Amino acid sequence: MTTARTRSRFVEPAIADYALDHSSPSDEVQLELQSVTQGRAGRLAVMQIGDDQALFMEMLARAMGARHAVEVGTFTGSSALAVARGMGPEGRLLCCDISEEWTAIAREYWTKAGVADRIDLRIGPGLETLRSLSPADQFDLVFVDADKAGYLDYYEELVPRLRTRCGAGGSRPTRMTRTPMPSERSTTTSSRTVECESSCFRWETASPSSRRSPPAELAETTTLP
Repeated sequence: MTTARTRSRFVEPAIADYALDHSSPSDEVQLELQSVTQGRAGRLAVMQIGDDQALFMEMLARAMGARHAVEVGTFTGSSALAVARGMGPEGRLLCCDISEEWTAIAREYWTKAGVADRIDLRIGPGLETLRSLSPADQFDLVFVDADKAGYLDYYEELVPRLRTRCGAGGSRPTRMTRTPMPSERSTTTSSRTVECESSCFRWETASPSSRRSPPAELAETTTLP
């Protein structure tokens, strides 16, 4: 098993190998993108998702019938490629990133994969991009893999934009808490926390309670609350 196939740190190697050996393999475009990322990015290549994660994200987008998705943190485009493929020709994916350098690689391989026309890449701080969207912009699927200190802000900006029966994913969440200002406090508002606790990603809000649900985690990077 190569490091490009999975980024799991807690699944037994034999189980991970079995799952990967019985899953659809990456195609030539994905493999070339992995190789180019590792060659150009060096140690930063660890920000690239593994084969198992890419396959899962593609399957998730397809199974949901997602047509509108957003990704915060694109890097060289592996996760965006997977989601765009899963949504099909009618799908539209908004990608937010701050790097022209790394996303130039992404653009190249999106074109090779034939999904470039499904992806709207916007360069700039992700939160600013999200806040610039129209209130009518809603999404079926969101994936956040960006600056960890900003996860709570991304969450609060994205939740109101999620349609019913939507999907939300986060990569490597870390503990963050913000206590509302006095003017924001009410009987239904309390400190909100996004944290990583014993390999579980817990998104907590005082209201509505429907946003709290058991997490599902893939490898050590993708968690679906």
